[in-house]
Amino acid sequence: MPLAVDFLIVGGGGAGGGGTLPNGEPPGRAGGGGGAGQVLASSAVMPDGAHAVAVGTGGDPLIGSGGTGHNGTSSGFNGLTAAGGGGGGAGNSGIAPERNGAAGGNGGGGGSGGQGSAGGVGLQHNGAGGGLGSVETNTGGTGGGGGGAGGPGMVSGAVGGTGGPGLLSSITGTALYYAGGGGGGIVNANAPPAAIGGGGRGASGDGPDASTPGTFYGAGGGGGSGTSSNPFEGKSPRGGFQGVVIIAYDGAAPVATGGTITLVGGRVIHTFTANGVFTLTAPAPPPTQKSGLFPVF
Repeated sequence: MPLAVDFLIVGGGGAGGGGTLPNGEPPGRAGGGGGAGQVLASSAVMPDGAHAVAVGTGGDPLIGSGGTGHNGTSSGFNGLTAAGGGGGGAGNSGIAPERNGAAGGNGGGGGSGGQGSAGGVGLQHNGAGGGLGSVETNTGGTGGGGGGAGGPGMVSGAVGGTGGPGLLSSITGTALYYAGGGGGGIVNANAPPAAIGGGGRGASGDGPDASTPGTFYGAGGGGGSGTSSNPFEGKSPRGGFQGVVIIAYDGAAPVATGGTITLVGGRVIHTFTANGVFTLTAPAPPPTQKSGLFPVF
């Protein structure tokens, strides 16, 4: 029989952009943070039968000298699609398009170099944009933060762009932030802290901070960075975290299959961390009542 459900769809997070080693001369440049996957929340009355669930993957970084991070891939359920996050822009002085953060569910941050760079545009349902990368300076500049599901990435400054915050949801019975944006890298100072919602931290080329990947559903990865003194040294960018689809309904026991099933406070939760099927089966009809007298022994 039909079942009323609530559901949350989170796309995969984008990867951070790479720092570059420009023309064999110092300083290096810093990459932008990866944008977070889009987050969609809705409700529906589901009919009996099998309903496909798609779960997006996190974007992979390009390891090496520069390069825009790869976008995360989309997640979907019940006709709705949450786009993957945009990859962070590369830090470089010569290839302007690569400096720009990629568009996605939430946009990637721009890399540093040249005359600065744009953050990626957030797609669909008011996705957040990535922060701007800084103009080229004698210290290498800073990358912008990737857009988060709860707000845009920060414009890079003296400490690099912080990723945008994640979006709060209590669908599992616990209030959690999903899909924070990745932080931008910085060449000659410490990187800012990671964004709430699992966003990765950007690298500090001269400092102690290595970049970190996204650490929770839909989060973007941190941007990489070169150094101010040696154009052949640097720290790599990191990848985004995978998406998720969570389906919840009232009940004391499951009436559907698919995903990892938990019971919390009178609710049944199906969590999908990989592609799967949510199957709702009609209950068996009651046995037919026979008429007449029958011996009892």
